[in-house]
Amino acid sequence: MINFKDTTNLMVRKKNYRNIKVFNRLKQSFDYLKEAREFMIHAKIHDSLYETMFQSAAKEIMDIAKAVNGVEDETKKKLKEIIKSQNHKDFNHTQEVEAKSWLIEDEAKRKEKASKEAIRYPLLKKQMGLNFLDTSEMIVADIGAGPLGGVSSVIHCREVHRFDPLADAYTKYYPLNNYHKVKAEDIAAGFGIFDLIIITNALDHFEKPLQVLENLARYMKYGAYFAHLHAINNAFTHPHEGHAHNVNPEMFREYLDADFECVWYLDYQNDNLTYGWRKQPAFSGLYRKVTGL
Repeated sequence: MINFKDTTNLMVRKKNYRNIKVFNRLKQSFDYLKEAREFMIHAKIHDSLYETMFQSAAKEIMDIAKAVNGVEDETKKKLKEIIKSQNHKDFNHTQEVEAKSWLIEDEAKRKEKASKEAIRYPLLKKQMGLNFLDTSEMIVADIGAGPLGGVSSVIHCREVHRFDPLADAYTKYYPLNNYHKVKAEDIAAGFGIFDLIIITNALDHFEKPLQVLENLARYMKYGAYFAHLHAINNAFTHPHEGHAHNVNPEMFREYLDADFECVWYLDYQNDNLTYGWRKQPAFSGLYRKVTGL
């Protein structure tokens, strides 16, 4: 005679065993991704790895979820959120999301956000190594400066130009000084007039971040400086519709090493550098152009 209780327990054990196997595979996939992020050139490689390693495991998880009452819908929803967060985002959409994050109708909440952002600028300036650079006679560009002036707002310089494709939208609530409504990709040869170019956690919002790095190497003049700070692989570690690309130290080495000397560098691994209130792992640098004389 078959003991129904024993049979049920056996089925549960088999199901649990299968769950463990699948989730171990999923963990292994993400372990591979973690290693890949340390060496990858840019987000496209990550996207390819993600599709091949994660999607198959996700399908098996859904197969299990269908057999467990009450969890299929929630599991499907969560997996969709994860998958959606890793897909390449449309530039216009990411710009809409970024604008929305600043154009807050509630005045008190808008001022609170502005205060939380602006108070970080002096620290960001220091973390970029700019406290050690005499900028008093420099012409400075702040790319993707946002509505508050970015790090350039706490730098003493001869002249400053701020570039942000959302400049017109920001005027609804913020007074803007020395702004140009221009995408970073469209500045190109214009980089050549600046003594210092600053980009603060903005490359992940750009339409073509690698093109911007290429243009910095191609068009910046000899002896000019490039300063930055970015959260590492922001599109992966902090999934958000406004984070379209992953940015990491490997990208900078690949695109800048031949034309720049690194005169200042911090990162999470060696210096515990983080960005923002979420304490996201970050890296920063100050680079001097050594070609083009």
